[in-house]
Amino acid sequence: MSRTIKAPLRAVVFDLDNTLVISASTDEHVLQILRQHEAAPSRIALLELITAATSDWQIVSQCLPPPERISAYREILKVNSDLAAASTCRPEVRRCLASLASRYQLFIATGRDAVSTRLILRIHGLREYFSDIAAASERSLSKPDGTVLTELLRRHGISPAEALYVGDRMEDHQLAQQAGAAFLGAAWYVDRLAGFPAAVRSAAELLTAIAAIA
Repeated sequence: MSRTIKAPLRAVVFDLDNTLVISASTDEHVLQILRQHEAAPSRIALLELITAATSDWQIVSQCLPPPERISAYREILKVNSDLAAASTCRPEVRRCLASLASRYQLFIATGRDAVSTRLILRIHGLREYFSDIAAASERSLSKPDGTVLTELLRRHGISPAEALYVGDRMEDHQLAQQAGAAFLGAAWYVDRLAGFPAAVRSAAELLTAIAAIA
């Protein structure tokens, strides 16, 4: 845990990619879209940016001038939706969500766009578990800005002190810290949190960890 729950736990907020599902990589598609623009940096610089970024809008806004950003962003969003069906979700994740939804409000705060997020949730039968979604767009802030989480919770009358965020990256941890929420790392698909003490390695272990702090 990155911090102790100081109030009764009311909400569990999840990242999507590499936390609830494994999505097909869009990196090469995004790279091809960006390299159509003369202003785009080198392939190596683009790959570094794509790897480090927490949203697609963050990528295009950092490497393209304003007139070219919207068209490139729309192309990337289409790729996201086209590849949604290639995502996978472990059965244990569904069981975990069903169990948690009976006790807490569940939400998603993701760097993915809203359309492909909802599509992925529908494909895997997960949409029914979530009360609301905070997705990325050209108008939204990007992780690790804690406002992403605080605004989502505020809409439902929940304090960050009553919430737990579950994600797979250090930026997710930073998001929770900035918002004032607790954090658990998701390392059951990909372990990007090696050595981080608050990482759990199965959805079943997540249930146990939440039960211990709620």
